[in-house]
Order: sequence, then structure tokens, then C-alpha cells
Amino acid sequence: MRTPLALVGAWLVAAALTGSPVAAQEPAGLRASAVISVDTALVGEPFIVGVIVASSDSVAVPPLLASDEGWEQLELARLETREGETRAYYRLVAWQTGRLRLPDLAFSASGREYSVVLPAPVIRSVLPAGQEPLLQPPRPPLGRSAQWALLLAGLVLLGMALWWMRMRNRPVTAVVEQAERPDALAETREALLELRRRAQAESLAADGFYDHLEQILRGYVVGSKSWSAALPTRASRLVSEGAMRAVQRQATLARFAAVGWPTDRLVSDADASLAWLMEEVS
Repeated sequence: MRTPLALVGAWLVAAALTGSPVAAQEPAGLRASAVISVDTALVGEPFIVGVIVASSDSVAVPPLLASDEGWEQLELARLETREGETRAYYRLVAWQTGRLRLPDLAFSASGREYSVVLPAPVIRSVLPAGQEPLLQPPRPPLGRSAQWALLLAGLVLLGMALWWMRMRNRPVTAVVEQAERPDALAETREALLELRRRAQAESLAADGFYDHLEQILRGYVVGSKSWSAALPTRASRLVSEGAMRAVQRQATLARFAAVGWPTDRLVSDADASLAWLMEEVS
């Protein structure tokens, strides 16, 4: 609870009447006293230290005390200057228990430096006496047997993961049975001729033309070379020979880089695909 400044001020007046020794020889008429609002405070509970300096000359009192890791000043000191008297109220809070040793308050008067000893309150814990601390050492969440069970399960999962990765990286050696198709060559040739007619009619953009070409070549490779249609490899990798290298380069630019080739280039690539097909069966 914050102590009213008026009450601290009354204590300062009483302390000033008795006086308090300062670090240096006092000049005539200089008196310095200090008082605290409570003798005992809890951790985190604000309290007030008041200082009064009476002098016929002007007095300079610092607005801040030199704080420590165990306590701090909550706000700038409230300074009151009256005729021949200077008062300072420091609102503090402590963060550790035990006797709090505050630094001496240094002030200047009549061109010289002086200091006054501040009170040392006792700081108590916020925990009731006889109760265990709020912070307990960590306890294991599981018993020893459960820990061994989790370790064993982890080893099993690790072994399964290693086996899966090894099997995943093994080359595919299974031979895919060739699908029974009446005539893969005739179907592919007819599809290429239809694609050429559509290119001449300008009914297909470049990317659509090469998408269809990829599907036609993929169907031929699956039907004639015992190649699985489920494999992610593009059919163009298997037919990139001779003139088909340029065809596949142009297909890549059209399908993945949005390059628009002219109609005569599309017709020429359809003719190159037909020529490759005939070379395959010759």
C-alpha cells in the first residue's frame, strides 16, 4: 500500500528536529535527515524514503538514486523547495529479501558535496511462513519404465524410417507388362496428323500444341517400349534424338516459359515428330 506523502512529510519534520549526521563537516545552519515510510516491506511492495535538507543556501538534491539489482526507483523523486528547506520523496521497490542497504544520498550545498545515510528497511518474502516455495524442481513426467518404453518405440520407428528410405531409393527393376493395344504405331501416326491439322488451322496455342505432343509421344512409348505411364519422367527425355532435340527444346520453352511459337514452327515440329516415328519402326 502506498503511504501518503503527507505522512512521510510529517516524519521528515520530526526527523529534522533531531537532525542526522552528514559525511562532511556541516556548515552553520545545515541539517540533513532521512526517514522511511515502513520499517518492513514485502518483495514488490512500494515504499517511500523521504529526505529533508535545511540550509540557508540553495541545495541540489538528485532526482534518482543509484539503483541496484535488488531494488529500483519507480519514478523520479518528488522535490519540494521551501524557504530554507528542500524535501525529496523517493518511491522505491525491492525484489529480494533481507536487510536492504540503500546508498547514501549525495547532495550539494554552499558549493560543497555532502551525503546523508538512508534508512535500511527489512524486506520480507511474499510467501507465508512454513510453506514450500512456489517454484519446485522439475519432476520427470513419466516413470522409469515408461521412459524405457518410449525409447524402445523410438528405436523401432527409426528403424522403420531407415528401411523406408532405403526401399524408396532402390532403382525400379520390375518390368511393366506391355499393354495390349491393336497398333500403337498407327494410333500415334493418326494422332500426330490430327495435331498437325489443328496447328495449320491455328486452333491451338503453342503451349497447348506441345502439351498434346507430349501426351501422344507418352502414349506411344508406353504402348511400344514397356514403359510405365506412372513414371514421372517426361516422354520427351526418351525421344530427344536428332531433330527431336530441337522439338523438345521448343516444347519446354512453350510449356514452361510461355514462349509463343509461330504456326509454321508448330507444323514443322509435327512433321519432325512424324519422321521420328517412321524411323522408329524402320
